[in-house]
Amino acid sequence: SELNSLLDAERVGFIWAGATEGTVVALHFPVAMTAAGYWWTLALYGLKCNTLRLGGQRTHQRLEYMRRYGVEQMMVGSHYLQRLTFLAAEHGFEPRRDFPHLAALLVTGGGWSVETAEQWSATWGATLYEQYGSSQRCIAWSCERGMVDGGHRGVVHGLPHQYVVEVIDPTTGDPVEEGSEGEIVLTLLGPRAMPLVRYGTGDRAVFRPGTSCPCGRAFDGIEAGSVGRFDDMLRVRDRNLWPDEVDRVVFSTASVLDYAAAVWIDDIAQVRLSMNLALEPSMDARDSGDLLARLSARLREETGLRFELTGRAPENREVDDAALIDGKPRRWTDLRANPGVVPRWVGAT
Repeated sequence: SELNSLLDAERVGFIWAGATEGTVVALHFPVAMTAAGYWWTLALYGLKCNTLRLGGQRTHQRLEYMRRYGVEQMMVGSHYLQRLTFLAAEHGFEPRRDFPHLAALLVTGGGWSVETAEQWSATWGATLYEQYGSSQRCIAWSCERGMVDGGHRGVVHGLPHQYVVEVIDPTTGDPVEEGSEGEIVLTLLGPRAMPLVRYGTGDRAVFRPGTSCPCGRAFDGIEAGSVGRFDDMLRVRDRNLWPDEVDRVVFSTASVLDYAAAVWIDDIAQVRLSMNLALEPSMDARDSGDLLARLSARLREETGLRFELTGRAPENREVDDAALIDGKPRRWTDLRANPGVVPRWVGAT
C-alpha cells in the first residue's frame, strides 16, 4: 500500500543510522495531528525498535526516561536539540556519562553550522544524521556518513525508487548545477491518490549529486543543513535576508537558547533590524555583552546588514517544550506595514 511504501522510506534513515530490532529510540516529536510523529512511530514499530514517545513530556522527564531505558538513537528537531543540550546540563545530566549507548542523533530542520553540529556530536558522543521530509510524502536521509563528514556538510539522499528529487532554478525551471541553490521539486512515482509531477515545494536547498558522497550510492539529493523557505526571505535595504542564514550565526554558540527578531520602521522612517536573544541564565553582564558584540559583528559580515541585539535570561527555564520542536519555527516578525510599531522588547527594562 501507499502507507507501507511511505513507512519503508521512513525506516531507511533509522537503518542507515544503525537501528535494528530492539534498538531504543527516543522520539521527541508528539504523536498528534501532524503527520511526522505518527509516521516515525509506525516506521519504528515496523523495525521492532523500542520507541520512547517523549513528545508530551517535560525536558527533565524525557532525559530521565532516556537514561532509564538506555537510549541508542534520538529523533529531534535541530532547534530543540540546542535547548535539550543546555537543559541536560541544567538538570545535572552529562550525555556521554548518562547515555553511554547513544550512537545516533537524527535531526530535522536547518539553522545549524558545521561547528555547531560537531559540538553537538562531541557533547552527546553520537553521530548526527539529517532528514528532509515534506507533507507530499517525500523523504530523504543522510547515509551512514552522517550530516557532517570530515568537517564538511554531507548529502541528504533521495530515494529514487520512490520519487525523483530535483533542485531547479525557479525562474527558468532548469536543474541547477552541483553546489548551486534552487527550489526542491518532487515527482512521486507510486501514489495513486495524489500523483505529483515536478511539484514545487517552495523549499530551497543546495543540490548535491549522489556521486559526490563517499558512500557510493548514486542517489541524488541535497546538501545537509541547506534547506530553507523561499517565502521566509525578507527584503531589507535592497538585500535578501534569509532567516536560516541568521540561525547559523546565532546558534553557532550554545550560549544562545533561542531568539526573536523583527524588521520595523522607527519614528524617523529608518528601517531597523532588532533581535532579542534568550541566553544561558549563568551568563553575567560582561560575558553576555561580549557575546552580543561578537554576534553582531558576524551578522554584519555574513548579511551586510546591521542588527541591534539585546539579550536576556529565559523567564522560565522549563517552558512548554511542545512549542519548541517545530521543524520550521517562525522567529521573525515584519512590522514595516505599521510604521511606528516597536518590537515588544525594544526599550524594555
